[in-house]
Amino acid sequence: MDSLDQDENSGFPGPYPIINTTLNLTAGKELAWQTRKAASFVFTPKYFGFTPASGQAGGSTNPDPNGYRPARCYAREKKGGEKEGISLGTAMAISGAAINPNMGYHSSRGITFLMTMFNVRLGWWIGNPHNPGTWNARQPSLGLRYLIEELLGMTKEDQSRFVNLSDGGHFENLGLYELVRRGCRFIVVSDAEQDQDLEFGGLGNAIEKCRTDFGIPIEINVDEIRNRTNDGLSGRHCAVGRIKYSMKDSRASDGVLVYLKSSMTGDEPADVLRYAAKNPEFPYQTTGDQWFDEPQFESYRALGEDAAATVFDAVESLESCHSIEKYFESLRKQWHPPSTAAKKGMNTHGATLDRLMQTMQRTPSLNFLNCQMFPMLGRLLRSMEPKPPKWEWLPEGQNQIRAGFHMCRRMIDLMEVVYHDLNLEKEHDHPDNRGWMNQFRRWWWSRMFKCTWAVASSMYGARFQMFCERRLKFTEGAIVFEIGLKVPCEALAGDGKEEAFRAFLDTDESDELLRFNLLEKNLVSEFLSSDLDEVPRGKQLKETPPSFGIYPIRIRIDESPVRDHTAFSFNIGFVIVGPSMKAPGHDTIRFFRVHSHLRNTGLARRALFEFLSLQRFGKLKLYSDRVPKLVSHVEQRRFERIYESVIREIMEINISKESPKSDDESFELIFYEPESHSSAPEDEFAWSVNSALYHRPDCADVGKIDENNMRRGQAPKDKRPHGCVEGKK
Repeated sequence: MDSLDQDENSGFPGPYPIINTTLNLTAGKELAWQTRKAASFVFTPKYFGFTPASGQAGGSTNPDPNGYRPARCYAREKKGGEKEGISLGTAMAISGAAINPNMGYHSSRGITFLMTMFNVRLGWWIGNPHNPGTWNARQPSLGLRYLIEELLGMTKEDQSRFVNLSDGGHFENLGLYELVRRGCRFIVVSDAEQDQDLEFGGLGNAIEKCRTDFGIPIEINVDEIRNRTNDGLSGRHCAVGRIKYSMKDSRASDGVLVYLKSSMTGDEPADVLRYAAKNPEFPYQTTGDQWFDEPQFESYRALGEDAAATVFDAVESLESCHSIEKYFESLRKQWHPPSTAAKKGMNTHGATLDRLMQTMQRTPSLNFLNCQMFPMLGRLLRSMEPKPPKWEWLPEGQNQIRAGFHMCRRMIDLMEVVYHDLNLEKEHDHPDNRGWMNQFRRWWWSRMFKCTWAVASSMYGARFQMFCERRLKFTEGAIVFEIGLKVPCEALAGDGKEEAFRAFLDTDESDELLRFNLLEKNLVSEFLSSDLDEVPRGKQLKETPPSFGIYPIRIRIDESPVRDHTAFSFNIGFVIVGPSMKAPGHDTIRFFRVHSHLRNTGLARRALFEFLSLQRFGKLKLYSDRVPKLVSHVEQRRFERIYESVIREIMEINISKESPKSDDESFELIFYEPESHSSAPEDEFAWSVNSALYHRPDCADVGKIDENNMRRGQAPKDKRPHGCVEGKK
């Protein structure tokens, strides 16, 4: 092929060559090019040209119609009307014009002047593709003007009839820039520049330009090449990086960059090692040496062949992989930099894991964990007689649950140690750490492990917890408000009523429904008794008597695959809503508490968000009431900040989605409301659970309620009192 001419509407047989040259721009109005003093100019079978500065921002990957011209038409007019295009040889000669007065970012006014005066000029003046009048001209008809521009370092692109081209390395020396512009998924780059100090200037320059012009970062670690032994030997010939196309377009797939560097690793052929011993500067000899002798040429050829064979023969051949995707992914895994910490604790962590697995194997009460974490083992066992139980959810025996919980705690302990020792925060996707990551994900299959994580995750480091949530998709469960207790102020006012309410909190029924621990019972009782005297009174409140609403905050694990199985949930705090002292007739959040061992985990914010997202509480406002005696001013101010932030977040979500707040029914709320009867004696204490009545004279006699009906928010028909209003308020 002696010409690059190709019809842009036809396909191109064989490899598609992109010959890179530099458009020298030592002068001009474009500020973005004043430092580079150059732009990329390419010759391809279909298009010749460059991307003007106006098309550079945003990283356009398509030929700009104002900067590119069809190859079959470009620069075909020659003096005298003769038609002649740009041949392949001419394009390659321009691409190799290393010595030129104007050399991109290497340009210097003094050197430019001297080289022009002595006619040391290998560059080329050619028609400007951006100029509609001269883009098809091969060269200037009168060269004096352009010689003066070259002499004074005044080469430019804007409004210029002709542009000055030189070696592509004066802009970017690896040819990577134009491949990334085109979105190539798989790129192999060979870097043989003079770089005896291994500064990787060419690679760094290409990465910088790709990120700046296209918004596409390239991640690559070359430490295995840079870190040499005392003998000057590198660890590898190559490094494999990732081209982050997804940073610009979330729908795009990232690419793979295989970067080969001329380097010595000590396992080269004997003749190459002999030549290197006699010539210490090998293989980083200056490109100024244009007269290679036979041993020198052969040593470079043999080194390149050995490096390529070492890199690409380390994985299956492309034919065996059947796809280029699999082939380059194999290269990425094979030549990924070794983990900085993988070897440090491999034996110790492996021994700890082995002890855990032996304990699980030898302990009968932990058999259910084997089947949950290794479902295929359970399927294999169930193919034999006698068949073991499925154990898809939590086991029924207390000893099994207790043993499973503590075993899962030990597993999480090991996970945190491995996380720190193997630096999983930064190297979670390292091929050497793949086994550990998959092991942790397998543990998450166990429902017992999920429940253990929900209960115990707050007792681990914050960064480790976030890592598990972000990289392993662990969750603490959903925050729900399953139940509420509404307490009228009149039911607490009077002799013995506060003591009666406290006694109610100690009953088995209260423990089953509210699940408060002793501290929470004392806090609720003390808060209500201390705030009761300051509840607003007045004629305007007669139609709606003031009351307190007590709502336990719970975490629920809905991982049960068994139909009609009760989800596992547990309390993490409570909310008390009551009448505001500053705004009579309005309710506000009077007391908000999350368990002390769950502080600084984000659960308080999540709980408040879920609470205020319910329709029932969506209109609650936070008034500047007196701070309860049980709450410090610091805690109160911290809560106010969280409240304000959550309100803003809810407003933003509702505006963006244009949808109402969540319905109460979606959270399965069950409300306990007091039933007041004018005929009831003063020493009686009456409670209703939705429609079900608890009749409690002196808190001694408690009615029974069917639990299945309670779960559905209904009372047994035979226990509904006459005149009781059904349903939620």
